[in-house]
Amino acid sequence: DRQFQPLDATVALLVPCSQRNALRQADTVAELLRRIPGVRLVETGIGGRCCGAGGDQFLSHPDQADALVASHVASVRDAGADYVVTANVGCALHLGAALRREGLKVPVWHPVTLLRRQLAPGPGDRPAGSRPAAGSAPPTPPG
Repeated sequence: DRQFQPLDATVALLVPCSQRNALRQADTVAELLRRIPGVRLVETGIGGRCCGAGGDQFLSHPDQADALVASHVASVRDAGADYVVTANVGCALHLGAALRREGLKVPVWHPVTLLRRQLAPGPGDRPAGSRPAAGSAPPTPPG
């Protein structure tokens, strides 16, 4: 069972509408992120409200989309978030742009990026960022 390295940080989670409404798995990412010791997890927005990025919403109706993302930006700012995570690329692009417009320099990542970053090294792991030498055999699976 792999462990996560501690992270003394506030992480703002934007749960995408598709994850909340279509997949009905609103808590899945939060459950994973709570496995990282020291993380303070806050959800963005108000009561699961859309961030305005759905489909082409932020392109076809930018004023409406900007109004929708405002509560998410406020949540990130008010929480003093160190990171924002969301599993939806459209939400990440839209919220990231809104944060930059407000002068907030908070990275917006996919949750897997943060989880991988905090994953404690295990037996046989290569150092982060390293690649096997050209022509070398793939690692042998444990077993």
